[in-house]
Amino acid sequence: MHPIRRLSRPLAQPRSGGLAGRLTPAVGLLLLVTGCDSSPSDPGLEPTLECSSANTLTLSVGDAERRVGRDTRTFCVGGPAGAEYVLVSTYLAPEPGASTPLVLEAEGTAPAAGPLPAPSSAASASAGGTLPHPFRFDDGEASPLERDAAFDHGLRMREERELRPRIRDGAPSDWTAAAGAGADLTGAPATVPMPGAIVELNAQATSACANAVLRGAEVMAVSSAAIVVADTARPANGFSTSDFQGFAAAFDTLVAPLVRRNFGRETDLDANGRVILFFTPEVNRLTEAGSERFVGGFFFSRDLFPRVSTPRLQACATSNEAEILYLMVPDPGGTINQNARSVDFVRRLALSTIGHEFQHLVNAARRIHVLNLPSNRVFEEVWLNEGLSHAAEELLFFQTSGLSPRSNLGLTQVQAGGPRAVNAINAYHVANLQRYRRFLEAPEIHSAYDSVDNLEARGAAQNFLRYAVDRVPQGEEAFFRALVDGPQVGWENLATRVGGGTMLRRWYADWTVAHFADDRVPGIQTAFRHLSWSHPSLFAGLNVSTYPLRTRLLTPQNPVSVQLRAGGAVYGRFTVPGPGVARITTSTGGGALPAELHLTLLRTR
Repeated sequence: MHPIRRLSRPLAQPRSGGLAGRLTPAVGLLLLVTGCDSSPSDPGLEPTLECSSANTLTLSVGDAERRVGRDTRTFCVGGPAGAEYVLVSTYLAPEPGASTPLVLEAEGTAPAAGPLPAPSSAASASAGGTLPHPFRFDDGEASPLERDAAFDHGLRMREERELRPRIRDGAPSDWTAAAGAGADLTGAPATVPMPGAIVELNAQATSACANAVLRGAEVMAVSSAAIVVADTARPANGFSTSDFQGFAAAFDTLVAPLVRRNFGRETDLDANGRVILFFTPEVNRLTEAGSERFVGGFFFSRDLFPRVSTPRLQACATSNEAEILYLMVPDPGGTINQNARSVDFVRRLALSTIGHEFQHLVNAARRIHVLNLPSNRVFEEVWLNEGLSHAAEELLFFQTSGLSPRSNLGLTQVQAGGPRAVNAINAYHVANLQRYRRFLEAPEIHSAYDSVDNLEARGAAQNFLRYAVDRVPQGEEAFFRALVDGPQVGWENLATRVGGGTMLRRWYADWTVAHFADDRVPGIQTAFRHLSWSHPSLFAGLNVSTYPLRTRLLTPQNPVSVQLRAGGAVYGRFTVPGPGVARITTSTGGGALPAELHLTLLRTR
């Protein structure tokens, strides 16, 4: 057995002298040969160690022991009597969607006493007696709605399938030659339409370069960074002219500077110096009647392709050849698919949606045109692309709330920020918390880098990016910008930004422990904390009755058997009734333990 790698401060000495954590390779080999009871009926399985005074761990509250791969086979855990632990098992295969069977068996354990208490900051006391429950999971409509991740995933896959083959590797960038030339890629003079002008745009969302859905759109507002246009066939009683002007102003002063600062500058293929914000009922039509999920907007990379082939890009006949974001319109009467959408509902979602989709635009534009990446790296993997866009929403919260990252924000701190902070968290971050909650409810089958793009994966991806950016030394802007500019994609991209694959796996395993330990276990190291948010407190503010992380009791009567997804984690809680020693063994039900398996034992009480 290799020496035990320890991530905590020095361990408290066991009653019997405690050599755990300090085994030399020679001693480890001796224990492996003389103290095991391997079973011939389980071929390929690492031998199980017998527990002895030399290999029994006794941790202080808040201390942790990390083991990897074959060294996860046996944990011998001592008292004192009543000591409580959680064993966090994380599978860190880099391939999204991979999985492994995992079996945890216990001897000499008893059930944990009960849920850990939430921190005192989770109490619902409010600043000045106001805003007792400032957060909401509902959207103000008749019933709570969630964004439709399946539509977004389908759109990103459509880009891979229909647009990626149109990129010629090795050809020079089309955009760099046109940039700053005062003309778009067709050679037409740059023009900026005036308010009241009618333009024609393709709003097709289900086909990249065919079957155009042409819509007339009226220019409602023009600002230094945006052209706001509205479908001429939009439902009645929607946004006013002042609403559209407000979106243009907010894009200029809030969204565009923030996204550009953190993720990079977009292209200007139509040479008008602006991004088009297109409010159209074609977005509303993407939500089926009565659905509990909705499409609030989208960006489609086909608009970054030319209608006439260039050396770099083959033609896409239905491209708008412009930087465009497509957005939902109000429909108070439910004229589209019988889905009523109030003005307040759409207004509340608009800026968050614009920030989210603008990150997608910047990401694609830079990779296609500015960085001139090869076709297999042009489109970022969906999980990281979506995680970055949800990170943009969180950045909008920090920009507008007056509060700062790395401040362990809980209910009390947000309430103390007054209506400005409360409105900001409802507008830009509550949906991230909702997605994170869904992830915590099933952490074994969901992952931050999952191959399945669902709300749970998005909640995990955004949360892990926040954890990582709070841990890197270079700061938020440099970290996010480096991810967009790659040139890698997915796991490799993120690993490069944090110091390599080994470091990324370590951070990810630490992050899975933080879900359990942060603000609930005293004395933990910084690596096991969420520095920006106190999630137990926030969930209390959202009236979530219990902390949503799924845990399992690990006792002799309750072995844990799961199919653990890559990036997923299982949480086994137990007590050492003592005096005595508990033994936890890990197996895959018949095969060798995977090298990517990370187990962290944390004493919680």
